[in-house]
Amino acid sequence: GGGGAGAGEGEASAASTPSASSGAGGGRSAAGGSGAGGRRSYAEPPDVRVQLKYDECQVSVAATGLLHRRGYRKATGDAPLRETLAAACVLSSPLLRRLTVAEHSNEDLILWDPFCGSGGLLLEALGVLLGIAPGSPKARSFPFLDFPSHAGGAYEEVLSELEPTPHPALPRLRLLGSDISAEQVERAQRNFHRFERRSRSVGDAAAADGAAPGEERDHRDDALPCAVDFQQGSPARVVQSLAGRPTMILTNVPYGVLSGTSLSSTPPRKQPRGGGSGGPATPDPSPEGAAEAYAQLGRMLRQQKADWRGVFCVAASPDELRQHTALEWTSELRFLNGSRWVDLLQWTGQTRPGERRGDAAATGSSERGGRRRR
Repeated sequence: GGGGAGAGEGEASAASTPSASSGAGGGRSAAGGSGAGGRRSYAEPPDVRVQLKYDECQVSVAATGLLHRRGYRKATGDAPLRETLAAACVLSSPLLRRLTVAEHSNEDLILWDPFCGSGGLLLEALGVLLGIAPGSPKARSFPFLDFPSHAGGAYEEVLSELEPTPHPALPRLRLLGSDISAEQVERAQRNFHRFERRSRSVGDAAAADGAAPGEERDHRDDALPCAVDFQQGSPARVVQSLAGRPTMILTNVPYGVLSGTSLSSTPPRKQPRGGGSGGPATPDPSPEGAAEAYAQLGRMLRQQKADWRGVFCVAASPDELRQHTALEWTSELRFLNGSRWVDLLQWTGQTRPGERRGDAAATGSSERGGRRRR
């Protein structure tokens, strides 16, 4: 009985807190005033949570809101990676090192996500390479800006030191996202345009910090220093345009996980290859559809049409990916995406023992290429 009464009191306290919070807003105006340093104050009062456990009461104030939300990704698809996890995958990959090597070798590099979904992995990679601070604090307001205890001067001093510093070889990079779903590609494009607007506002804020009074910012340099492209099509079709070109893959492959179902328990359904032209117009989210996507990915990699400079896949079923691609993968990172454990897997360049005879010729080339670049 005591636990039930405590829960009831906690709910009542939490329900009554927001109105009290907005009334005591520490100088906050009803429409949202101006925080320290002239920055726009937070539009809404912060969330206040009250938790009662026996004779203890814990009061928590959401001083920043949800920091993993960058603000650019409004359109999402199925099983997207949280922005912070996508950034962790980018930083765990050798992308920065590969780009530096490309600069020294006087060649270009393509970062390709063949299952791009809403574009999160590529946009996080772009943010890292542009040197934009996660969450764009210069272009974003936080609840703590209106707190009476907020040290506005010290905060502005820290922000003034956050100068975006792009990777020097960024012009050599092309970001390519593709997906068999036209709807997903359209989502990725919308998110990219929002990312562009936010990155410009960060640049405006940085320029304003260092500009002389009355000096106007020149917007002619607002164009991104690298190419970004999203297109519809299956991996087998898109790879045709990458023949012989240095390409690194970083992707979140379809999970295809249903409750109590293994991908290997249901054989892949026969589907036309090629996607876009002759292939299915929408991705198949079933276990069979995921197994077929893995098989197509394996065939594409073994054919060595592009000059692979690393292949990294986020997968919920590493063993299933190994089985259906007929390739060897190593786990570089393991983490929870929502309620599901997933791995960031790297292709070793090797094929699995006992692979299909029909792929033998392509396999020999794949293994030699993998050993050279490992």
